[in-house]
Amino acid sequence: KKEKSRLIAQAETDQLTGFLNKVSTGLKINELIKEYPNEPGTMFLIDIDDFKLLNDTYGHPAGDEIIKGIAKTIVAEVRSEIDIVARYGGEEFVVALIDTSEAGLKETAERIRLAIEKASFDIKQKLPLKVTVSIGAYLKRPDGRYSMAESLKFADSALYKAKEGGRNQVVEYLETEPEKGVILEEAHQ
Repeated sequence: KKEKSRLIAQAETDQLTGFLNKVSTGLKINELIKEYPNEPGTMFLIDIDDFKLLNDTYGHPAGDEIIKGIAKTIVAEVRSEIDIVARYGGEEFVVALIDTSEAGLKETAERIRLAIEKASFDIKQKLPLKVTVSIGAYLKRPDGRYSMAESLKFADSALYKAKEGGRNQVVEYLETEPEKGVILEEAHQ
């Protein structure tokens, strides 16, 4: 029984960060949506800027150190008792904030971005390495209109705009006229 519990825990978590993995994240976020159906929630997709270049230049062990360092930095900037932080794959992280406002979304995303920008990552080189991230954000209203998968799709669309717009920024997916599907992206730096 102990071995089975250990195997389940290993299957649900990312080996490098100890965070939930992609599959477990979706399940956990859906649980939270059901538990807090009348609360707004925020979804962030965070991507390490130029990560392939970092891996190619310094090697995969350095890339692993950067991922671990960014994971610790993100966790330090959110509410550990309620928010979800997960490694979503490769160099991407997902953060789900429950019971947050538009102002809370902007403040938290920018705080995470700045904390990572200010951090130095020891990758066993002469000098510590500085990295940046791009963040796509979406505020899910408590109307139940969009699923977790759709919310992630909106955050991913905003992340794409952040990358396309020069990286190291937060872009929020905003619905200006939900019935027409019109969106506006705002960059925050």
